[in-house]
Amino acid sequence: MLDGVTPVPADFAARCRERGYWADQPLFEGFTGALARYAGRTALVDETGSVTYRELSDRSAHLARILLDLGFGPLDRIIVQLPNTAMFAYLYFALQRIGAAPVLALPGHRKREITQFAEISGARALAVPAATRGFDFTAMAAEVMASNPALELCFVLGADGPQPETLPDPRFLRLEELLEREPRASAQALAEVTIDPAIAEYDLSCLRVIQSGGQRLQPEVRLRAERALPGCFIQENFGMAEGLIMFVRSTDPPDVRRETCGRPVSPDDEVYLVDEDGNVVPDGEPGELIVRGPYTLRGYFRSPEHNARAFTADGFYRSGDLLRKMPSGNYVVEGRVKDLINRGGEKISAEEVENLILAHPAVLNVACVPYPDPVLGERMCACLVLRDGRSLSLEELVTFLLSFEIATFKLPERVAFFDTLPLSGFGKVSKSELAARLASDAS
Repeated sequence: MLDGVTPVPADFAARCRERGYWADQPLFEGFTGALARYAGRTALVDETGSVTYRELSDRSAHLARILLDLGFGPLDRIIVQLPNTAMFAYLYFALQRIGAAPVLALPGHRKREITQFAEISGARALAVPAATRGFDFTAMAAEVMASNPALELCFVLGADGPQPETLPDPRFLRLEELLEREPRASAQALAEVTIDPAIAEYDLSCLRVIQSGGQRLQPEVRLRAERALPGCFIQENFGMAEGLIMFVRSTDPPDVRRETCGRPVSPDDEVYLVDEDGNVVPDGEPGELIVRGPYTLRGYFRSPEHNARAFTADGFYRSGDLLRKMPSGNYVVEGRVKDLINRGGEKISAEEVENLILAHPAVLNVACVPYPDPVLGERMCACLVLRDGRSLSLEELVTFLLSFEIATFKLPERVAFFDTLPLSGFGKVSKSELAARLASDAS
């Protein structure tokens, strides 16, 4: 087992194998049947054109052989920060084919986050676009690689390839060129590796399901989608990178489909809603979701101290999500226990941003809280107590935070100033009171 992976108890693993959840086969083998069965059908479409399942299979296999040529293999970690393009799919499947582990980064992540991923995962390479929306990802990659010697290569996507300052660097390889390169590794060697505004313009008659996740789909958006696509099932789902997946079923009554996030996908997902003392709450009452199951992890990689807080002694993951179980058996998301702000599905750790803001010489105290937004659901406001005689504008604060090279979605979009921050009965900053004030100001 890879050092740093939290093991699953033997009896639990045996039960997952007995019930068919674990097949003890490489992940990619789960896709091979579908790739062959639907070979002539369109698998995906991006700005370069459409790709069939056969082309997806062939190109990912080609790229996998190139990766073998470059010395990559099972259990190697590669940070993948590519946009939603065909090349992402080629690389993702290529990594799965050779048994390597893609460490998936969001497009908005910057040097701070990518460096953390590299340090924790021990990644050997990363994959980035050349530049997107004016940001030079190759320059960022060069800085990350300079402080992380384990990063040997950077795969770059984009017609322009690496920027001029990185182009002579042999560690930077263009993905497009790798697809054209003739691999030395044989196919045998690979086999042996243990809603659009102009929607009416398109023919979407074959579309059967649209899944919505990240945050609850607004009812009016759902109704518009259902009117525009009368033959399509708009499926609400709820899930997490740590494992658990819930979704509504097409057989659920209409009101249940529209008002809940569904129920677990597996009958062996163990789901409980608990209060702050760990006691299971009655149905209909909100409680923190804790979960254990055949595909939910038992711990984060190389993070024993965090695991002690995030998991119970018997292996349940403390999600930090507040849910309510309805009479239908489905669940409704009520909010968060953890101090996270959900900006259009992007989760922002308020504590992380607060710690950075506290480094500003003008700031005495800070609390980052959400305020409502009709499009994104929530945006973040920095509630500031400034030092005597100091001033600080939103623009100045944003410039200061950008010096830490954090993801831009983590930047506060509003500031509010206080002489002191309100406290709860326990002496902690009352973020609920701050959020209520901001919501009242916005109404």
